[in-house]
Amino acid sequence: YEIFENQPPNYHLQNLKLCGFFFQRPNVKRILLKYPVIRNLELIDWGNESLADMLDFISKNLVQLENLSITAISSHTKFNALKKLIVNHIRNSAKLIEFIVENEGIEMLQIGLVYISQIQNLIKDLKSLSNIKHLSIGGNKTALRAILNNLMLTRDLPEELKTLELSIMGEEKLDVNRKSLKLILPFDPTDLKLKYNILV
Repeated sequence: YEIFENQPPNYHLQNLKLCGFFFQRPNVKRILLKYPVIRNLELIDWGNESLADMLDFISKNLVQLENLSITAISSHTKFNALKKLIVNHIRNSAKLIEFIVENEGIEMLQIGLVYISQIQNLIKDLKSLSNIKHLSIGGNKTALRAILNNLMLTRDLPEELKTLELSIMGEEKLDVNRKSLKLILPFDPTDLKLKYNILV
């Protein structure tokens, strides 16, 4: 990290990915301060601490940030220009919904992994989000089947939603080549069942 200390801020870099920093957050903050015009940030930390302090720091210092990929959302920090949010998994669905409501500019939400126990609350809460136009959800076969069954019965989706993508987890936890289906809304139930059967 010493190489960053004496470097002037870089006003050209717009894409940055930082992973696995765990308890080195002061150093991560020093790095981020060197790139004040970042528009696309991937910040993956599998530690157990809350990322609330990092979200607050990012919102204040990376004011042009448009796309954020993060492990989980734990606060409802306000961002100026955020349009796309990628969350690896849900620790607290209420906090995630609060965050999206607070950042009404978010049009695309991608959730990497949803567990079966989270689906009912998630679908219910998503209904209240009027700003989401593109939604992507990942999960295992059981979770995706529960999502589809819920949607077939209730149609509880954001009113402005235009596309829904469902991705199925492979046998390997780190499988990046996940199969997925993408639906243009409003969807035809028959078409939905057919595409789901092909997916699984």
